[in-house]
Amino acid sequence: MVIDTCTYIGHWPFRKLPCETLAETAARAEKAKITHIVCTNLNAIFYIDAMEGNRELLRQLRDYRGSVTVLPFAVINPTYIEWERDLRECAALGFAGIQLAPQYHGYSLADGCAAAAYRIAGELGLAVKIDVGFENIRQRSPLDTFTEVSGGELAALFAVSDRPVTIVSTAYPTLMGNEVIEAANRRSNVFFNLIYTDSFTDGQLEDCLQKYTAARLCFGTQTPFRYIEPQYVKLFCSDAADDEQREDILYRNLVRQLRGC
Repeated sequence: MVIDTCTYIGHWPFRKLPCETLAETAARAEKAKITHIVCTNLNAIFYIDAMEGNRELLRQLRDYRGSVTVLPFAVINPTYIEWERDLRECAALGFAGIQLAPQYHGYSLADGCAAAAYRIAGELGLAVKIDVGFENIRQRSPLDTFTEVSGGELAALFAVSDRPVTIVSTAYPTLMGNEVIEAANRRSNVFFNLIYTDSFTDGQLEDCLQKYTAARLCFGTQTPFRYIEPQYVKLFCSDAADDEQREDILYRNLVRQLRGC
């Protein structure tokens, strides 16, 4: 089993992506021997009403006939007037979790609206996913946002509730600061994926394993923004992790944590 905690469908406004449909994204995963994908519709981030994009994902999921198990995550914008209704509807519709996109929706994870969404998601049994960044800042379009999510914001969010399973994509988890490391390690359900972490330079993966342990790490590819294969290479061609730790990162940490696994 391999759980990919970060995949997307939909249109990215700033450059053409190689696949935009669920069938295409899932086919990429299947070819790479990935069995489960956490999937979000990018359109939902940019629509005024995120639910229009969330429902697009569900319609594609109903028509999907592939072998990869899709764990749909809904985008929730807690600054939108009907966000709580949307969140509760997503739980009823069978979403496995929600994605927060503060850098595109104009709020901080330390704000009360984010705290409320995080708390209610946990009460409803939904996981919460946060991508600190989608693109390398050096190649972003000048029309894209440059807002960063800080370690202090993440630590504040983790303190709101211990119920939501939380997945964070960030460039280098240990550089978010000791406050985040300590807050995450107090929880058994906060995970950082290794999309941006390089195992061959600067000892990044070794540092993550030391400060978070393999129990706080998970696998992700950020398909279709990035290639899948390098994510395997950093795990299997590096001596940083042993076989047991690789299994934890690839699926064991999350297999009983995510709805639909």
